[in-house]
Amino acid sequence: MIKDASVDGVITSPPYSFAIDYAENDRPQLEYLWFDVDKLKNEMIGLNGRSRKEKLQRYFEDMNRVMSEISRVLRIGKYVVIIIGSNDIQTGGIRLENKIKEFGNLHGLNLVREIRKPIKGIRNTMHEEYVLVFRREE
Repeated sequence: MIKDASVDGVITSPPYSFAIDYAENDRPQLEYLWFDVDKLKNEMIGLNGRSRKEKLQRYFEDMNRVMSEISRVLRIGKYVVIIIGSNDIQTGGIRLENKIKEFGNLHGLNLVREIRKPIKGIRNTMHEEYVLVFRREE
């Protein structure tokens, strides 16, 4: 376990487990490495649930806990950078970057910069991603 207020910075890009089943996608490689894929799926952020709605709800619960843990381990005055795409089609119109900002605010992480970056090239349902910079406050 990481000690409280012991980390100087965090950079992460959360998974989109409600939209992409990473464990199933990589099952052959994971099994080759002796992972129990079904057990792993139960531990992954947002992958549990039968419907997309259930998976999305679990994803938000998990990401709220992630933001809480980041806040716990981050030193006061230090930064976390989260890179997240938004795909309102798969989320039923819910903007992922807005949920992450909401969770950050709940846990003492003040949004200090937001950078919108268009995704070019591959045509898919995700057209942009956001770089969200938070600072841990007291």
